[in-house]
Amino acid sequence: MRTLAVALCLTLVVTAASADEPDPSQILREIQPQRDLWLKCIARVARTQLRAGQGAASIADAALARCRSQEFRLRAALRNRLGDASSQRIMEIVRETDRSNLLRVIETVRGN
Repeated sequence: MRTLAVALCLTLVVTAASADEPDPSQILREIQPQRDLWLKCIARVARTQLRAGQGAASIADAALARCRSQEFRLRAALRNRLGDASSQRIMEIVRETDRSNLLRVIETVRGN
């Protein structure tokens, strides 16, 4: 969630200030349920594949791929609030950060 908050804040700070700009804390509250569902899905898929003996990157990529519908819901919620370009930039950052975090967790759980 911190990554998403930072990405949202940076996006909003870079744009010109106006009275019509969305409140980042309000956006975070609104999209949090979709974010939670996506993260839970990724964790569930990764957990089931830990015993398969695959590499951490393969597990992370498979988890992200299998949770696309939850990712699309999160992306849609962001797009509704911020527009297409901003939501796309934020999701790229969030997706890459979450993948990196998942890799670290998998390696930690495996004791690597």
